[in-house]
Amino acid sequence: MMAIGKAQTGLNCNIIDVSVNGFKVVEDGEPALSSEDFRKAEQSLVNKNIDLLIDFKQGDEKITIWTCDYSIDYIKINANYIT
Repeated sequence: MMAIGKAQTGLNCNIIDVSVNGFKVVEDGEPALSSEDFRKAEQSLVNKNIDLLIDFKQGDEKITIWTCDYSIDYIKINANYIT
């Protein structure tokens, strides 16, 4: 939410929903989880794949972005070879 607001796009952050691995963590720009659901959402972050859904509710466009592992180990592995 901070990055969305700092981007200064003019989006209305008061209506945005954010879900992480199926847990709606932000609804209409506000925290949306009970303490128990927060713990479950937090535990889901140990999974290899993390699904982040941001619903801006300000248009009809959709985009899917796939990223990869940018962990310290990934960077070490890829820094140790010459192409």
